[in-house]
Amino acid sequence: MTLKTIKTSIVTAFALLCLISTAKAQSFAFGVYFDPQITWLHSDNSKKFNSHGALMTMCVGFDAEKYFATRYSVVSGLAFNIVGGKATHIDASTIKSVNNSYELLPNADVKYRSQYLTIPLGLKFRSNEIGYTTIYASVGAKANIRLKGFTWVDQMSIIPNAEGVHPELNKEKSPEHFKGFWPAFYVQAGIEQSLGGSSSLQFGLTYTGGLMPIINADKANGGDAKTTITAHSIGLRIGFIF
Repeated sequence: MTLKTIKTSIVTAFALLCLISTAKAQSFAFGVYFDPQITWLHSDNSKKFNSHGALMTMCVGFDAEKYFATRYSVVSGLAFNIVGGKATHIDASTIKSVNNSYELLPNADVKYRSQYLTIPLGLKFRSNEIGYTTIYASVGAKANIRLKGFTWVDQMSIIPNAEGVHPELNKEKSPEHFKGFWPAFYVQAGIEQSLGGSSSLQFGLTYTGGLMPIINADKANGGDAKTTITAHSIGLRIGFIF
């Protein structure tokens, strides 16, 4: 990700905050959240690439809502999102970091983890308030811009060098194995517990599914560009609405 892209995202977020601060309270809402989540990879070609486990990661950010009716709103925001998973490369393959290249033995287990700047856009629907509780649901899409990407491989799965030593690949930056842009969709549902006035606590579940590949399969698994590797996650929404 370029410095120009980062600056543009920060300026966009600042402009959104300024807009919210000058808007009428009944038209806009603003919230922050921390989502612990489980993420995993999925391949459409199990002869080349198999999911081998999930990662516990997180997504933290803010939401801004613009109401177009009493209980319906358009929601967007900005988040820092960590996505990844563990996978088995069935064939011999190569992992390239920014400094080195590692030749892997067949059936090597690789852990992928990438950091993304996430911009969601969706619709949010609320029920009538039941006591102090409101049920909500939200659906939409996420644009994910890669910040960093890392890989891990068990040392014994790497072909030894001329001295017979297995090189070590432990959390090395491997940006070329991850897509720079990764679109996804999300579905979220939960409750909002009123604290009085417009403030409330938010609890819910979010499912996110990749709409396009997140891993460059032609570089990740023996040069097979036909394999599609997507990422998915289930997260626990813990938020506060001002």
